[in-house]
Amino acid sequence: MASSSVPPAAFSLIGCPVTEKLGKNNFTIWSAHVLSALRGARLAHLLDEKTAAAPAKQIAKSAEKPDELSPNPEYDEWIGKDQTVFNYLFASVSRDVQVQVCNCTTSVEIWKSIQEMQSVQSRGRVINTRMALATAQKGSSTIADFFGKVKGLANDMAAAGKKLEDKEVASYILAGLDGTYDPVVSTISGRTAAEPLTLGELYTHLMSWEQRMDLLGGGSKSSANSATRGGRGGFKRGGGGRAGARGRGRDNNGGNRRQTNGDGPT
Repeated sequence: MASSSVPPAAFSLIGCPVTEKLGKNNFTIWSAHVLSALRGARLAHLLDEKTAAAPAKQIAKSAEKPDELSPNPEYDEWIGKDQTVFNYLFASVSRDVQVQVCNCTTSVEIWKSIQEMQSVQSRGRVINTRMALATAQKGSSTIADFFGKVKGLANDMAAAGKKLEDKEVASYILAGLDGTYDPVVSTISGRTAAEPLTLGELYTHLMSWEQRMDLLGGGSKSSANSATRGGRGGFKRGGGGRAGARGRGRDNNGGNRRQTNGDGPT
């Protein structure tokens, strides 16, 4: 049976197509998929400058005739593997990235070029994301929305290669709260290093406080509305009594005036 002209490594990569091409903000996910496929095909060494060097194109036919050269079969095999990996990488990036790496000729060159582009993009992304974290404010949003916003920014940092620890994320969240949450912030800030606070615990504390404030706010509004309508019975009765007293005062005065006017003619 005739042997296939396609190297076994190529079959391994053909069976692992990249589902999401490399763009501006997905290097972490993309590289995880690509490296996993290349390691499975035993071709990841072609991305390392230390191990990706090509063998000599020609070798001596024999030790007795070192000047007589012949094609090196190992070089042809290396070319086949390298170009398989090169094609796999090139096909797995977006067109914008392809334009920037189209002058590369080997796997190690295209991989190095992609990493350099990612490094530049990551630095700018890290700076912008840190600024967004430092200026994040809860404002009128709910704790759930604000928490999700800060967590999303923290995930962006991780995608840029700068993963934040939970305590750093928690500090950004606490710094963005208004004075309503001061009691919770004071309690959490007073915890010692031996009592680390997870983000899950922080979320629970803040949600509980928000629910408590909502309940108290609702009770205050109900009391204010009750007062506007007359409030509780005692307050209403008190107002009615004062009104009655003023009424009697006017009646008495009126009666006195009428009596005075009645006595005049007599």
